[in-house]
Amino acid sequence: SPSPEARPSSSPLLPPERLAANVRTYNALIYACVNGGNVKKGVELLAQMQRKKLQPDVVTYTSLMKGSPDAGKFYEMMTRTNIKPSAHTLATVISQETRSGRPENWKESLRILTGAMGRHGDAVMNRYVVNSMLKSLVQAGEHKKALELFQQTPRKELDLGSYALAMQAAALSRRHHDVLVLYDEAGR
Repeated sequence: SPSPEARPSSSPLLPPERLAANVRTYNALIYACVNGGNVKKGVELLAQMQRKKLQPDVVTYTSLMKGSPDAGKFYEMMTRTNIKPSAHTLATVISQETRSGRPENWKESLRILTGAMGRHGDAVMNRYVVNSMLKSLVQAGEHKKALELFQQTPRKELDLGSYALAMQAAALSRRHHDVLVLYDEAGR
């Protein structure tokens, strides 16, 4: 029979004081809290992590963005500490800003995207980022801007989802000929 100290805690999650205090452990706890719907607890763990002089990383902030209607706030915190966003981080912040329901958030998403590209170039761009931004623009009724983004994006960063969103933007702006052209291009 194991000694009392060797037995697992009756709690499903070990309290942070019983875990090794490192960035990966905190990232796992923050991710679990956010995915469980408790962003507030995730933010508390971020503060605890910082009090212990542990430097949050891109995973920390991306995890917090996933569950927050104020994902842009965590993105700004991350960039202030000179942490380079990943393409996944950009797609997450753009998607969350879109989901927040504030119609003007496309402007914030576009500002974040252009800022990241200005600092890090195409390294932060992929089809998930493009599609997140296209969706944000289409949902906001910014069809012309969506089509401009689509046209400026290198073909290697486009997929069928990108074409579908561009066709939707073209149809909603009554550019029916463009819908047909995009449909034809998507089939190639």
